[in-house]
Amino acid sequence: RSWLAILSCVGLERIGKSMRTSPRDALISHSSPERVGLSFGIHRALDTAGALLGSIIVFFMLWQWEFSLTTIIIIAGVISLFAFPPLFGVEEKNGYDEKDEKFNVLNMPPRFKIFLIIASIFSLANLSYMFFMIKAQSVLTGASKAVPILLYILFNTSYSIVSIPLGELSDRFGRWLS
Repeated sequence: RSWLAILSCVGLERIGKSMRTSPRDALISHSSPERVGLSFGIHRALDTAGALLGSIIVFFMLWQWEFSLTTIIIIAGVISLFAFPPLFGVEEKNGYDEKDEKFNVLNMPPRFKIFLIIASIFSLANLSYMFFMIKAQSVLTGASKAVPILLYILFNTSYSIVSIPLGELSDRFGRWLS
């Protein structure tokens, strides 16, 4: 209910995302080096399909069963705890060599530096979908709280459908900054 609580939660979420994203992307890219675009397209399609399924469940929780948003968030939090037990069986092999050169942006190739600058600029404009849902709720006065969820379902459906074909296009035409 306060900006400090939101800042804390977002900070924790970002830390969790950073711990998960790089290793996952490395696994995906090494799993099929000749079809990296398709591999990432499949990943995005399946990830978004999961978000789609979750959105459909939330829609029914709001519209049909009239759950409160607080109850839905608590249920989602409890379900997320089931992601932890499989991690206890993972044994990580240390691939780091102490003699490896330390990370230094100045030693990176110029094309990668350009990519970082462009990606940083675009990330400044990357707004959470939640802002769009809040705005949709304010614009659609008198509508159910479930209506913005329908818009999110439409977004996730289209995103999931185009992910694999666009990944294949990436493999066919190449990635210019790589």
